[in-house]
Amino acid sequence: MLKLNPDPTFLLPVPVPVPGKEAPTVIKLVAKYRNIDDLQSFAAALAERSLEQAVCETITGWEGVDTDFSVDALTVLMKSYPSLHNVILEAYFLESHKARRKN
Repeated sequence: MLKLNPDPTFLLPVPVPVPGKEAPTVIKLVAKYRNIDDLQSFAAALAERSLEQAVCETITGWEGVDTDFSVDALTVLMKSYPSLHNVILEAYFLESHKARRKN
């Protein structure tokens, strides 16, 4: 059944490029749901803040990472894998648009 008000978060599979490995390692991030108005505002404001900050405002948890989630740990993860913030935001927007198409 389709919910009038979607869950506040959803699992977002993210393929993390790992140096020295042919295939990315997929982790699951807990991402905040944003309705169309909030998503457009979030996208429009990306130029006003760093991509790391935008990711930290969006991700609230994870599965498949060897430490407990915290914003500090997320920041360390993004520094360890330099393209990760781009990969996360791309996956987030693709998943958000996919959800909009399904609804």
